[in-house]
This record gives sequence, structure tokens and C-alpha cells, in this order.
Amino acid sequence: SESSTGTLNFKITNGSIAGFYNGIFAHFPDDKVTITLEMSGVSVKDCISKGLDATTLTKATFTKCEFINCGNGVYSAPGAILDHTKSGSAVDINQIAACTDGLSFEGCIFKNNGDVQGETSGAIKIKIRGTDNDSQFDQYTTKGTISLVSIDDCTFSTDELYSQKAVVVGTNKAPITSGDIDLEIKNSSSVTAYDLSRTPYLDE
Repeated sequence: SESSTGTLNFKITNGSIAGFYNGIFAHFPDDKVTITLEMSGVSVKDCISKGLDATTLTKATFTKCEFINCGNGVYSAPGAILDHTKSGSAVDINQIAACTDGLSFEGCIFKNNGDVQGETSGAIKIKIRGTDNDSQFDQYTTKGTISLVSIDDCTFSTDELYSQKAVVVGTNKAPITSGDIDLEIKNSSSVTAYDLSRTPYLDE
């Protein structure tokens, strides 16, 4: 119910999520309900808009997962609303709670995620929400924080028909908050991190 509070703990091991509009959708308007998420050996494929779309993660770990063909709209029905063309992604975090234990991706594979026409589309998208000048402030009533985003031993690849962005932080509209995100990338191939609040990008 709307009055519910607390933490929901999810653990998904050696499973498959495929063919949905959003593979995992966990959106809340404030931080009364928070989520811890642990995914290991999970395959997320062919999700039209997002593989994972979440707002109140306090901790999330992804170990040896694969995200393939998510957020590119290839599987959209004719005449469908194609919001993926702007922001489709395999993982999309609009953080409005305190993510005190951070986000960790280890040994994951990302392939053909995001839409080549989407200016903010990419494999992984992370934004801090809930600030006073947030372009979507009316949707959120609490401000998010993220202690660390760690990407280790991951592989990103894409064909020319899909987004060429591996990691997108921040947004090119208010709020300009991507400086609040400590992004650590190591031992990973073909990674370009785009900070949409700055030019040039973080790494090219």
C-alpha cells in the first residue's frame, strides 16, 4: 500500500528474464520503501524499454549476468509508444534514496543495448533524482545518493544499430548531479563513460 515502509530484499540466481517491456520494474515516489538486489548468473534479454528500472536501491550487486538486446525497441509492436528511442537501456537507475552500499557490476556482459537514436540511451544509465531543480521533480519527493558505482571485469559490445554508449551518468537537463556519483571502472573492455552534464565526457 501507499503507507508501506521498509526494505525489500531480492536475490535472483541463475535465472532468465526475457521478452518483457521492463524486465524488473521497481519504481517508488519516495524512499519509504527501499530495495536490496542481488543478481548472479542471470540472463536479461529482449526487454523493450529497460532490463532493470529502479529508484530506491540501497545496494545492488550483479555478478556474471548478461544483458542483451534491452532498450532498443526491436521487439516493439507496430504503433507502440517508443520511449526507448530517448532513454532505453539495460539498467536504468533514477536514484531517490540513499544507496549506502553502492552498485556493483562484476563479470557481466552487455551486448546491443540502447537505441542509437536516443541521446541519453546506453547500456547502463545512472541519475541522481529529487533535487530542487530536477526536471522531473514532480515525480519524486526525496533526494537520492549513491556511494559508489563499481564496474569490474565487464564486457560491452554493440552493433551500429544500437546505442554506442556503455555507461551514461547524469543528464543533459536539470539536475546536474552526476558529480555526486563516484564511478570506478576497471578490467573492462570497450567502455566509454558519458557524463551528460559535462563536455568533454569523462572518458573517451
